[in-house]
Amino acid sequence: MATIDSRLLTETEDELYLEIGNQLALEETGFLPSNVKAIEERGRRYVAIHLAKLKSTVCANKMVQTAAKNGTYAELVAAVAAAIESFLSGTCVAPVAALLCKMGIHKFCEREWSQA
Repeated sequence: MATIDSRLLTETEDELYLEIGNQLALEETGFLPSNVKAIEERGRRYVAIHLAKLKSTVCANKMVQTAAKNGTYAELVAAVAAAIESFLSGTCVAPVAALLCKMGIHKFCEREWSQA
């Protein structure tokens, strides 16, 4: 299961997009670009590209559903991270999981969970 830095649990959505962009840049180039807006936008594009796969994977996961109903926020983020770590870039897993939870996992999975 992915390790969740407690700092991610309190960051805003914009900060999480920036974190995702930073992690992508570090993986590809080994350094952080200085243009914060461009980094944040890169994080937003990355999430948008993977949104359909994120939705189908996260919303179908029983651990995520259980954590959403009965778990703490940290347990929910960890469950989402575990669900998505098989197809997302390694260092982006935790911030993407935190972002989905920050955005509202119940709203994100509303249609899928109402049909279950």
